[in-house]
Order: sequence, then structure tokens, then C-alpha cells
Amino acid sequence: MAKLEKYQPLIEEPDFDALANEIDKPNTKDFDFFVESYGTKIFRQYVEVSGLYKYKIYGHLDVQPEICSQVYMDLEYRRTWDTYVKELSEREIDGEKIIYWQVNFPWPMSNRDYTYVRRYKEMKTKKGEKAWIILASGRPCQAIKETSGVIRVTQYMSHSVMKRDSKGGSRAYMLYYDNPGGSLPTWLINWGAKTGVPQFLVTMQNACRGYLEYKASLKHQEKQQEINSLQQEQLEEGNVNLEENEDKKREAEETNDDEQNEDNKETTQET
Repeated sequence: MAKLEKYQPLIEEPDFDALANEIDKPNTKDFDFFVESYGTKIFRQYVEVSGLYKYKIYGHLDVQPEICSQVYMDLEYRRTWDTYVKELSEREIDGEKIIYWQVNFPWPMSNRDYTYVRRYKEMKTKKGEKAWIILASGRPCQAIKETSGVIRVTQYMSHSVMKRDSKGGSRAYMLYYDNPGGSLPTWLINWGAKTGVPQFLVTMQNACRGYLEYKASLKHQEKQQEINSLQQEQLEEGNVNLEENEDKKREAEETNDDEQNEDNKETTQET
């Protein structure tokens, strides 16, 4: 079995053409075939320093890559469809955008959380094909405090690539590694790789199908909020005008009373 001497973190400038080419010509040298499920092929490479595996995943989504890449990047939307997300947000810390991600683990195991950075790139390959690439890498962040009972993952990376297929869908490739820490049972690790990853792709595919409707719903909500805000402003303005009218009415009545009193005085004096 092939061994990797040590874990290699995400580099700043990977060979994007080589990444994009993985979809057309998978480079599985030093990787062993692991499983095929839901039309997704998974290969793995043993990482000796951790005793875990790095994975290469090749699959297909029946949604255009333009949509898939947006869904992958939309953290707010992911909170609505990914049941494993306990918490997910992007925060700006010291001028850098850091993502905090807490993952639900089955009881009685502890949840895991991540702090990481990501990079999004659309590019043309040397062959003239368009590719969508998303890179992510763990980034220690002391400003985001660790939570009691949650294990912080410090080793995490993923390279995700998508290209169009001939039927309007997406061909997808992912290179993935993380070290979840703690003592996880072998069955859970195997389940995550064999079943969890393919099922996640199916779930994400369904999320992609509903993305345009979700965005339309957000626009409708924003429009409705604008209408409600405008109506509230008009109501408040109307109340102000009503109060002004009432004040003017009271002033007119008081003025009329004063004039009447003056007339009464004059009449009394004349008498």
C-alpha cells in the first residue's frame, strides 16, 4: 500500500491546470481504489503520520457547475440543507476572512469544529475548457475560541473542481483530507468515506436543484421587507401629519376661544 510520509497543507498557488485535468485524466498514482457508490468512485492514500487517509473522489452532478459552485460557496444556504451543520459562518479577523464550521457527530461522540480559509477561482484550461475550482485549508485562529465539549480540527484541506459535461450537468473531482482528532471508531471512519461522502453529493445535488427557487424566495422576502418598510414610513409620516393637523386644530380652537373672549370683554365694556 502506498504511503505518504507527511501531510501536505494547501499551498498558495497550486497547479490549477493539473487540478482541472484530474477530471479528464484521473491521476491515482500512489492511491488505492476504495469504493464506488452512487456513481462516485473513491480512491485513498495512507497518511503514515496520522494513520488516516487522503481521498480522491470522482463523481457527477446533474446540475450545471455555475449553480453547483454557487451552492458550494453559499454558507447561508448550506445551513438550510446540510443537517450535519451545527454552526457555519464567515468572519473577518485581522483583514482575513475565516470560516467557522461546527459539524454534528452522532451521540455519544463530540462534535468537531474547523477554522479555515478558502479560495474560489473560475478559469480556462489550456484546452479552452472552463473549470470552477474551490480550495479550502485549515487555518488556526485564536480569535475564535474553542468550545467546551467540541474538538477543534487543525488538519483539514480540500480541492474541489467542476466542469461541464455534455448533458448540462457537472463532472466533479475532490481531493480531501482531515484529521478529526480524538478516538473515532473504525466503522464511523469507513462509513464516512464509503457512504457519507457519496450521500453528501446526492444531498448537495438536490440542494443545487432548489437553489434558484431559494434565491428567488430571498429576493421576494427582500422586496416584501422593502414594501413593509415603506408602508411603515408612510404610516409614521401619516401619524406625524395627523398629529400636526391635531396641533393646528387645537391652536385654531384656542385662537378662536381667545378671540371670542376678547369679543365678550368688548361687549361687556360697551354695555
